[in-house]
Amino acid sequence: MRLQGMYWPTDYDQFQQLTVGSATDAVMLVKDAIRALRSRPNVRCTEIKWCDTNMKPAAFLARPAKLLAAELLHRGGMIKLDAVAWLDSGARYTEFSCVYEFIVRHGQSVRKLNPQRPHLESIQADIEELGRQGQWFKVIKRLAALARAQNWSTVAYDAFFRSDYGLLYSVLSDLQTLESLHGLSEKRVRIELDALVTRLGGLQLRDKGLEKITRELLIGDYTKAVPQLQRIVNEGAKESLVGV
Repeated sequence: MRLQGMYWPTDYDQFQQLTVGSATDAVMLVKDAIRALRSRPNVRCTEIKWCDTNMKPAAFLARPAKLLAAELLHRGGMIKLDAVAWLDSGARYTEFSCVYEFIVRHGQSVRKLNPQRPHLESIQADIEELGRQGQWFKVIKRLAALARAQNWSTVAYDAFFRSDYGLLYSVLSDLQTLESLHGLSEKRVRIELDALVTRLGGLQLRDKGLEKITRELLIGDYTKAVPQLQRIVNEGAKESLVGV
């Protein structure tokens, strides 16, 4: 897989449109990409979205190709592969994603197996699904994206993202990434954890139990810190939805 497309300091995103002979060929291409990533000692393949359903890479590899191909033919939807890696000795970890769109071509006949939905329709569908899941911070992120796409004011959303809850979500996101890198470079993970502890210390959410979470991070306990941060972020986002 080539890293191409849009670049941020610690994030690569790319889109690939691939022509295949069948839905099964599409499945095998994605499985090959996962295996290639997993073969690299400095990379963790973290998640795959298959037909709009999130799956762990190991579960995807274990699932029969015929079953996955049938889902692709009948459901379509987004196919996205997420991974994280230490790309060199001096940089922070880098996250990258690839969204795939597959095309089957038979002579003059062309069919998109999972055509990308119109942008606004896709955002609105995400909002509904995330609301059902109770992921309120992500609901606000999608609402802000919907507002930007339609040239509406985003002042209230921007203020929320700059709030302590927005900063806490950033800490949570980084912590989840570090969790996936466990075992690759404990020294580098420890440096990143110490930086997260410093960021937590600058927040004014003292009544939310951050002191306990900080102690857990100092001893490298991911398992307790992640769900506690998720709860705090979601509660804050849900309360703030009334204001945005």
